[in-house]
Amino acid sequence: KDISKRKGELLAFIKLKGNIVKSGQKKNIVIILEDPTTTRTAYNLIKRVFKIYPSVKKENLSNTKKHYKVEVPFLKETERILKELNLNWGNELIPNKQDIVEKRLNLNKNFSKDSYLRGAFLVNGFVNDPEKMYHLEISTNNEGNANFIHTLFDYYGLNSRISFWKKKWVVYLKRGDSIFEFLRLIGLQNALLYFQDIRARKDVLNTVNRLVNCETANLDKTVLSAAKQLHDID
Repeated sequence: KDISKRKGELLAFIKLKGNIVKSGQKKNIVIILEDPTTTRTAYNLIKRVFKIYPSVKKENLSNTKKHYKVEVPFLKETERILKELNLNWGNELIPNKQDIVEKRLNLNKNFSKDSYLRGAFLVNGFVNDPEKMYHLEISTNNEGNANFIHTLFDYYGLNSRISFWKKKWVVYLKRGDSIFEFLRLIGLQNALLYFQDIRARKDVLNTVNRLVNCETANLDKTVLSAAKQLHDID
């Protein structure tokens, strides 16, 4: 990956899962993640983009639930990351002039829009089993982040919708062609191939069902016509 793609992905990780932890004079970036795969991705992104080695800790919240904490522990490194990613200090990690960013879709020429969506999907995304129904979503606790993701979806012509559900903002896709294009866009090849295989089989079954229904309807008409003719003869 080139640097712009890594920055775009990391920006999504920090915006959707990051916060600033203050302890005295120290201010650290902390990213909280639920599984080791995305934790490893966050670690590698920070290391490769900024040549910084963050700390990683596993914390048990209960007997069955745990999370992973990726932390950039030094003020100097923290300020450098926030500056290069165009992020502000505060309770919410929101880009400077976010309204302008959203309207013009100018993440910055150094960032990749599709990689931002990839990062957002990796940390907060879900796709339903296409055997049952077509549904893909990215959720967030912040309305501004949801609107930004919604705008990026629409930038790529993906016909997304947005709703507030169970105290979270959800940006989602319901059309099979939009989900297919999104998976292709963010480079999830295995998921893309599986989704396309299921989609193709469903299309074939739907076509067969339509043909059978059409033939059945024509047969019914033929039988009714023949019965009417016999009745007229009698």
